[in-house]
Amino acid sequence: MNENEKCVTGTQEATARFEYNSSPRIVEAYGKTYELPKKTVSFLDKILTVGREIVYCKNTSAIVQKLKQGIAYFIGEDETERIFPAEQENTLDANELAQFWIFLNRELNQNLSVPLCSVVSSRSSAEHLGVK
Repeated sequence: MNENEKCVTGTQEATARFEYNSSPRIVEAYGKTYELPKKTVSFLDKILTVGREIVYCKNTSAIVQKLKQGIAYFIGEDETERIFPAEQENTLDANELAQFWIFLNRELNQNLSVPLCSVVSSRSSAEHLGVK
């Protein structure tokens, strides 16, 4: 063991303890309940990518497509299509999509004192749509 690696054993009492309990976040929306995915590196990378790509969308239709893609990562493609049908895309409320995206991101980070990048992504998405 080098000098930077210290392992305390014996009679010394710990001054702090770390325990991690990964209990799922359950949300209710649009008449159903959804268990939010665990915050794996892969999942968070997808959410961050969607948030970044929304900022560079050239029109509202492209933003709606990205929001639906991001929402599908949370609740699945079938449920996203049930709530926001493709055949009604031109009449969907873009504000509702943005608010649901932000809601899902906030709920995912509910137990964090310092939110991860997905909240930043949702904020930039909302600002891009003019949502406050």
